[in-house]
Amino acid sequence: MNIYHEANRLAEEAAKSDVRKGQLEQLARYAETHDKEGILFWIRKQVTRESGGRPLLSLDFASKLEDLLGRAVPRIFSKIVGVAADYLDWKLREKDIEIVGRRRGEIDKVVREQLSLRRLRFGGSKLFMDRDGFRLSVNVEGRVPDRGRLASEIVGEVKRRVPELRYVNLKVWFE
Repeated sequence: MNIYHEANRLAEEAAKSDVRKGQLEQLARYAETHDKEGILFWIRKQVTRESGGRPLLSLDFASKLEDLLGRAVPRIFSKIVGVAADYLDWKLREKDIEIVGRRRGEIDKVVREQLSLRRLRFGGSKLFMDRDGFRLSVNVEGRVPDRGRLASEIVGEVKRRVPELRYVNLKVWFE
């Protein structure tokens, strides 16, 4: 059994089932110290619980966990769930990551044009993921007078010219 392959599949299912990362982390810790019966009890208990008016685990996801538990000893199960928890952030944003990556040249073109309008030189950019979106760190040759306004205008222009990015949370920072 390949831990990373199984974790990848589990993270995909967790993303589809709207499972919170904390639930997976908690299950991974619990599975380290409990046998299969204890883990099965925990999974079934979480199906019946709610947080903020929503169930903690769906029946479908619980079924996937139970299937995995049937194929793995608790120590391996714990590792798989822990890796899936770490991978969940990526899986939740995989579509946005793909879009931003595919449209990266267009983003830089907009930045270059917006800087040029203000007689500033584009010195390159780096793209980072942060907690709730993406941060484009732009190296500018020259002093940027109103950073907040320029960042806002760049984001607006990017979203206007690249409609796929309309719902992507993008922030621009200047170096």
